[in-house]
Amino acid sequence: MGTRYYPTAHSKRTVTTAPSRQWAAELSGIPDWLFEESYHTVGDLAETIALLVDQKTESENRPLFEWMEVLASLKSSDEEKKRDIITSAWLDMNSEQRFVFNKLITGGFRVGVSQKTVEKAISQISGIEAAQIAHRLMGNWEPNSTTWKKLILEPGISEDLSKPYPFA
Repeated sequence: MGTRYYPTAHSKRTVTTAPSRQWAAELSGIPDWLFEESYHTVGDLAETIALLVDQKTESENRPLFEWMEVLASLKSSDEEKKRDIITSAWLDMNSEQRFVFNKLITGGFRVGVSQKTVEKAISQISGIEAAQIAHRLMGNWEPNSTTWKKLILEPGISEDLSKPYPFA
């Protein structure tokens, strides 16, 4: 089974680091040299931006699939439109949300876990056998159009026909 990286969709960089650095420095109101020093000290651009852009205590509580749609729209947007979308998003988020969002837009959000670990975790959360979870995760499905309910909680028509699964 090996190590898989989740999420696999939208892992390509949609915005390069240079514009992100510039936009974040402008939003935070600090000079470029201070932003660069902060980045050098923190060591991670996503975290630096999350820390320096205006901190909100309350944030817009949009579900992940909506943010994935925002990220998908960036691919076909020109630089000015990307700036508007991203800076607006930064201002609507708290630092933790901003950090994850920045990891997604820079293509740096990679979590290496084994497929079995993911299946076991979903099994524990859902109360469904890990083998059934493995079967439900197989195949082609899109994270921005497939709901948790449809993928995990609702059994498929062919589920019983395909036993035994998965082959160990």
